[in-house]
Order: sequence, then structure tokens, then C-alpha cells
Amino acid sequence: MRISSIVVFFFLLTGCSNAHKETFTLTTNSSDKIWSLKGKVSVKYNSGAFASRFRWKQDRYVSEILFKNSFGQYVKVTIKKGLFVLENSQGSTIKNDSLKSLMIEELGWFFPLDSLSSWIGRLMSTNEKLRNPAAYKEAFPGHKQWKMVIEEFVPSSNLPRKLRFASDEAEIKLIIKEWGLENGKID
Repeated sequence: MRISSIVVFFFLLTGCSNAHKETFTLTTNSSDKIWSLKGKVSVKYNSGAFASRFRWKQDRYVSEILFKNSFGQYVKVTIKKGLFVLENSQGSTIKNDSLKSLMIEELGWFFPLDSLSSWIGRLMSTNEKLRNPAAYKEAFPGHKQWKMVIEEFVPSSNLPRKLRFASDEAEIKLIIKEWGLENGKID
């Protein structure tokens, strides 16, 4: 389980980077955004690494993140009102009230997916224009041990395309291939 998850996650986070300084303003009617992301992710952590494709769906109350490799193996993490559920292609379902405990126990690494979800929601709801994208770097909101660098933006938009997250225990790279909103898609 851990090895296949690592291979899938590592595969998703590879790619090239170009910084774009153009901006694009997002507008949606709802204060509770419904959005989705598709792309690749890679994870390097103390005892291994993996890569995969990912699909992230966020509605008003539930986050669902699916990591899937080219062999059909998958891990799905669902976050709903303080309950965290991990399902895998072997048919296992594990529930926990701590995302960190669940991920470390089942995957061998942790990343604050719930905080990233909140950050993306704020980014979209405030129509925030990120300045100087080539140098955008900050402590990850709510998790000071994590650092985030946005390495590339979607051409003609203010949405990140390539992000890197790092802590003492792990390094995670996301390449976002598609941003989706309740009322459409942004490429």
C-alpha cells in the first residue's frame, strides 16, 4: 500500500516550470465555493517517495481527494465535518477524527489537506491577485512547519499551476492541469 501510494504521488508532481506574471480575476456567485482540481502529485518523505495523478473535488461540505496510478491502484481521502476517511483499491476503508494520524498510519507521511482546501477556497473567494508569482513563498496557513512556494501560474490567470510544499518530514509537489469551478473550467 505505502509503496504504490508513493509511486503514484511521485509521478504526479513532476513537470517543468515557467513563471507567468499575468493575472485573471475569478468571480462566482456563491460564498461557499464548489471547485475541483486535476493534476499530478509527487511526495518524497523520510522512508520513500511516490507519484500519481490526483483529482480533488470540493463542495460546500466535503473534500474528496483521489490519488490514482496508471495501474488502477488508488487511495481516496474524504474530509467531512471533522471526520477523515481513507479508502484504497484493496477495498479497505479507515476512519479517523485526526487527518494527521490517519495519513501517517496508512501512508507513512502527512500533509495538511484540510488547510490547503481552505487556502484554495480563500484564494478563489477573495479574487486575490498573487503578486510576483515567481517569488511567491509563505509559511503554509495553520502549519508553520510547512513552507509553500508557488513556482508557476496558469497563463493569463492568478491561479497556481505548480506548487511545492516542504516540511522537515516531506516534500510535496503539485502540478495542477485543470481548475474547475461550479460554473465552468479554467485551463
